[in-house]
Amino acid sequence: MRVKSFEPIEVKTTDGWFVRLVPQSWSDEVQIWIGKSTPAGNFVCYFDEKGRLNEKKVEQGASDVKPTLELHQMIWDGLLRAFQGVAEPPEKSHIEGELVATKFHLDDLRVLLKLKSNL
Repeated sequence: MRVKSFEPIEVKTTDGWFVRLVPQSWSDEVQIWIGKSTPAGNFVCYFDEKGRLNEKKVEQGASDVKPTLELHQMIWDGLLRAFQGVAEPPEKSHIEGELVATKFHLDDLRVLLKLKSNL
């Protein structure tokens, strides 16, 4: 699901978690912030030196908060499809080729079994 607009998209849960997606209009990259808003403050996730996802508190109104991830649009599209469990539909020509091959296979079976073909 390619992001069509350059407007930020934010998804929030009822318990405070959020994912904010900001497509970059000047490149094929997407910036993603993952975090949580609690009564104790706002937290943004980051990756530590061992690749683990952690969270750190962010001051209200801070403008220098780095995104959790910066991904190429194609990678984001693939991750989104994986999360949704959606596979790319096969190409129409591939499906039509399989149907033609199946018809020929059935015709061959009919010849072998000496059945009359109605196709």
